[in-house]
Amino acid sequence: MNNLLIFLLLPFSLHAQDFSFNKDTGKAVPNFVGELKLLKGRVLKTTGGRPRVVEIGEKFYPMDIVATDANSTMKILVADDTWLSIGPESELVFTDFQFTDKTNRKIYYELKKGQLSANVRQRVKAGEVGFRTRYASMAIRGTKVMMNYRELNGSGITEFALIEGQADVTDNKGNSHPLEAGERIVLIENQKSNEGQFEKLKLTPQDLENFSSPEGEEDKGIKPFMPYFEPKALSVSQAGEVNTTSANKDERETGGEGSFNNLKKLNEQLQDNQKKRR
Repeated sequence: MNNLLIFLLLPFSLHAQDFSFNKDTGKAVPNFVGELKLLKGRVLKTTGGRPRVVEIGEKFYPMDIVATDANSTMKILVADDTWLSIGPESELVFTDFQFTDKTNRKIYYELKKGQLSANVRQRVKAGEVGFRTRYASMAIRGTKVMMNYRELNGSGITEFALIEGQADVTDNKGNSHPLEAGERIVLIENQKSNEGQFEKLKLTPQDLENFSSPEGEEDKGIKPFMPYFEPKALSVSQAGEVNTTSANKDERETGGEGSFNNLKKLNEQLQDNQKKRR
C-alpha cells in the first residue's frame, strides 16, 4: 500500500507495471528491459505469441521478440544505459533480465537472425551481460560489440566482433574462443552433420569507423552494421548486399523525456522523502 501511495503522489505519470520498488535499495527499478528510441521503417514486437507493430516509446519486456522488416532499423536504450542497434531483417529476444541497478544486473540477448551492434556503457562483471545465437554465445568483459547471425546453405553462421574490451565466445560443443578488441570470430555450424569450423579475423578499418561514434551521439542516428561474412571468399565481404543505414529524414526520434528519465525523477523523489523522514 505504501509503495502504491508513493507512485500516486508523483507529479508525473508512471505506469505501475513499468516499475517496482526494491526494499533493499530503497529505489524504484524498471520491470522492462528497454525502450525504443529510434526507428526507421516497421518493427514488430511479439509478446505471448501475439505480434504487433510498435512505435517510438514502446517498452520491451523479458521474452519479448523484436523483428525488423527488410528495410527497417531500430535503436533501443536498455535499463543499464546500453544502446542496442538492430539491423534489417533481424530478430532479437530478451531472454534474461534481472535488474538491481545499472552496474548490478543480468541481461542476455539472443539474436535469432540478422545484425546487431551494442554499446554496453556500464562496467560489466563476469556473467552479467551476454549475447547468444542458435549455435554460440558470448560473455563480454568489454563495451562495444557487433554480431551477425544467418542460416545459409544448410549452415548457421555466427559472427561476433569487439571494438573494445574482451570476451569469451563458446561454440555449440562447449569450446572456448577468447576474443580481443579489434578481432572478429566466425563460427560455421553444419545443421545436418553438426560439424563446425571457426575463423578469426581482424576487423577492417571500415568496420571500426562505422561503429565508432561520440558517446553523446548515441541517440542521433543508426550506424551501418557489420557486413556479413562470405564463407566462399574466406574473407569479410564488403559487397553491397547488406543494408547499411545512418540517420536520415525517415528516422524518428523519441519525443518527451522517456521512461528512464521518469525513473530518475522517481528515485530522486524517493531519496528526498527518505531525507525528510530522518
